[in-house]
Amino acid sequence: MRWSRAFPILLAVGAISLLLSLSLASAQGGFGTVTISDGIANSDEASISIPKVADLPANEVYEGWFVSDDWSRSISTGILAVQDGGVSQTFTIASPEEDGSLTPLGINLFAFFDKFVVTIEPAEDTDPDPSDKIYLIGTLADNINEIRQINFSNPGSPAYSAGFHAGVPKGAAVGLVEQTGEVSAHAQMALSSMNAGQTSEALAHAEIAVNIITGGTSDLDGDGQGANPGDGYGAMTYASDVAAIAGAVGVLGEDLAASAMGVNDSLQGIVDTVNQAASAVAAGSDTAARSFIHSAANQSMDASSAADGVYMAAQGLGEYTLHIPPEEPSVGDPTVPQMAMASLIAGMVLLAFGGLVVFRNRRSRTTA
Repeated sequence: MRWSRAFPILLAVGAISLLLSLSLASAQGGFGTVTISDGIANSDEASISIPKVADLPANEVYEGWFVSDDWSRSISTGILAVQDGGVSQTFTIASPEEDGSLTPLGINLFAFFDKFVVTIEPAEDTDPDPSDKIYLIGTLADNINEIRQINFSNPGSPAYSAGFHAGVPKGAAVGLVEQTGEVSAHAQMALSSMNAGQTSEALAHAEIAVNIITGGTSDLDGDGQGANPGDGYGAMTYASDVAAIAGAVGVLGEDLAASAMGVNDSLQGIVDTVNQAASAVAAGSDTAARSFIHSAANQSMDASSAADGVYMAAQGLGEYTLHIPPEEPSVGDPTVPQMAMASLIAGMVLLAFGGLVVFRNRRSRTTA
């Protein structure tokens, strides 16, 4: 066969090998995600997204489940409705179950579960438990302790005051977003009071903002009392906790840790600005004090927004990536990565060889 005829064949084979390697690699990357967010309580809602699922017989359906660490508990997310070949729906624990099962109002989905599975169930199914026909599975087992400390409960934090988890220590990110929100609220009240000419009231609210940030009881307004209606832990302490826990996760937690420390720095900036406002009031300069209070109010809104971002990123750290169970030979087979790499190498070699053929042919024609 002449080289000029061989080249298109080599090129086609090489391209197919490259496409095969990319397809295999894509399959290894996951088939869907389950992302936890807030519905009516902390982390009680799940967004389930599976772009493509296999067709099932009419007498079978897909069902989603949150499953506990030891497989002893499960919560059904209900039948997964297939539309346009995929699944996209939201699950929220909306009400308590009369039988006392583990689906009460306000449960944090990070609290008891570290797996999400999609099973194949009979369309007419009376069994309340998942079947053993697992279609997809995702697990947080590798980092579940850190994910829980950030999103659900961190030992040493003040306790939730209400809800299903009342009495349980708060998650670090939960405390951060709560306390930073209170800081912003009091900073805005301080600004409103200052604009109304109520300097003493403005300093009282600014004092509260600072004490919620630090967890202390500083008396900035000079009334002999250091007011702190927060939980006493300190928003900055929560931010530091988030950063430390996320840092322990490794590469996956690096951005979250950096963002949390950014919030910490912003909170410290508010403290510094409020102290400047208090000094201006003491010096009899209400104009300067008003400027500082205005700056602190703006800083507090930025800090609260950044804390919200940290909170959502923390929940994102607990996103489930769904895969075919390891025992299945397709895409979950351990030889798939090697097959992908072999296909990639073969494709590159064939394309390179084809390029060499073209070069030689052109050189031969030039010489002739």
